[in-house]
Amino acid sequence: MPINHVKGTFWHARWVIACFYGLLQGEALGLRWSNVNLETGELQIRELLQTMGCGSPAAK
Repeated sequence: MPINHVKGTFWHARWVIACFYGLLQGEALGLRWSNVNLETGELQIRELLQTMGCGSPAAK
């Protein structure tokens, strides 16, 4: 299972949550612990990360 590749890393909790809730990659990357309320079990998606462009320009 692909989630095993991040097990024990900084990214593990983020990707487990992303898979469980069906988050898009940008939504998962934008997660912060301040968006998680462990007392009520709520997770708020407040921001997302995305890249612009397609990498470095091609050589001439």
